[in-house]
Amino acid sequence: MMRLRISIGLLALIPIMFGAISAEQAIVQSSTEQKSADSNLVLAQGPVAQPQTEDDRPTFFDGIRGIIGDSPAFDDNDATESLVESLNRAEKAYKEIRQSNREAIRGMNRQVRVGTARQSPHIVVITIPQLRFDQLTSMTRLSGIRNSGMTFTNYYAPADNLTSSRWSYLTGNLAAKSPAEGRLNRKESLAESLWQAGYETTLIGTWASNQHPVELGYDHWTGFPSSSGVVARYPEFFFTQTTRAKIMSDSDSAQSTSHQLITDEVTSFLKRHQRSSRQFYLHVGIPFLQGVKSEENIQEVDNAIGQIVDSLNTLGLAGRVCLIVTGETSHQIAADVDKNLPVVDEKLTYSKSGTNEGNLRTPLIVFWAGRAKRGSVSDFPCTGIDLLPTLMNVAAARKTPQGIDGVSLISEIQGSDLDVERLLYWKMKDGDQVARRGRWKVILREGQKQLELYDLERDPSESTNVAKKHPDIVDSFVVDSKPQQPLDSQTL
Repeated sequence: MMRLRISIGLLALIPIMFGAISAEQAIVQSSTEQKSADSNLVLAQGPVAQPQTEDDRPTFFDGIRGIIGDSPAFDDNDATESLVESLNRAEKAYKEIRQSNREAIRGMNRQVRVGTARQSPHIVVITIPQLRFDQLTSMTRLSGIRNSGMTFTNYYAPADNLTSSRWSYLTGNLAAKSPAEGRLNRKESLAESLWQAGYETTLIGTWASNQHPVELGYDHWTGFPSSSGVVARYPEFFFTQTTRAKIMSDSDSAQSTSHQLITDEVTSFLKRHQRSSRQFYLHVGIPFLQGVKSEENIQEVDNAIGQIVDSLNTLGLAGRVCLIVTGETSHQIAADVDKNLPVVDEKLTYSKSGTNEGNLRTPLIVFWAGRAKRGSVSDFPCTGIDLLPTLMNVAAARKTPQGIDGVSLISEIQGSDLDVERLLYWKMKDGDQVARRGRWKVILREGQKQLELYDLERDPSESTNVAKKHPDIVDSFVVDSKPQQPLDSQTL
């Protein structure tokens, strides 16, 4: 049996069968229009666990309650109730002190924002469940950000599902390493890393894991649990930290949509931090709306992005922020493409298998006043794993997570070519596997033994399988399976 060669650290061996910047440094808008293909959206709400701060073992206070309940000395109901009430207050105070001590210990090594670190920008990351290059020209507000900054045309969605994609984004590792349900350790999280770097960390919008955001380094979370990135247009509930708040409709006014709730919360957050001396990291997960066609969803998302941009401009924050907008997941939409895609300027193709470039690529747009050149483009192959090291560099973090798969894109953002060639890898939900290194891309279909090879530099539409012409390139992706592979030659 053969296996795909890929250096991804701790993975076990798995068989291959498998705008311009104005004088005020504002973000400028533009206007264009184009229709986009329809897609099916499935609602998949999921529970959000409470933050785990205490284990389930009996405590000292439980023991005292047991004694009170079992002893005949406490037959006086009034006295017993008073004692239990006092005990409950004492337990609550004890837990608060214990949690405070834990936070104090956690913050002992937190970076102090001095020197260069004091000059680093606020960070705002806006993510969209899916975003295709052919949809860009119909998104006038997003086009304004693109014209004011840099667009990465060879940026790939980390995975074909939101849970794995978020895990990859938060850890800087390939989604193939993601454990069941996308669970991760707090110390591995981008949010925790930026918190340790001295940033305030906030999430507003969708959350795809059954772990609570506060568990993973976010100071605050307001939004909706959704493993698909799709929510109801008019939600019944809204989460704030651990509180599940019911939304009461006002008969005298129209009920707010999910997007309006999110943008209102973002605006409130930005107003509170307009003159804050501490930098913040704000992740805004804008959802799609259930039962809404793709074209309308994209317009709704674009409007939400526009409201966030307006708030940044109005509050004078645009010149002090690094703003990133990108799609989160790949898709399995098949469509005929008869012309070059916007920005990419290549004819990328789409397929139901989801393995084509049009399916896997999603725009990554970066606005950073004075750093990302207006209207610039980068064709460096990258994906969601690269955002963690990039944002740690943007934050001038003293400590950056080591041993991750991602590389920092900060040199590309600032106009210098990044001279790194590494292997990017995806395993699709139907079993197909895809890998890219430099100009070469291979696909291994589920149930097949022969790899397809495409030269993306000469053939971006993947019209010709050149595996037979370049057996040496194929061999560089594939090795024979042998027992006890050396650790420096991990394979798939």
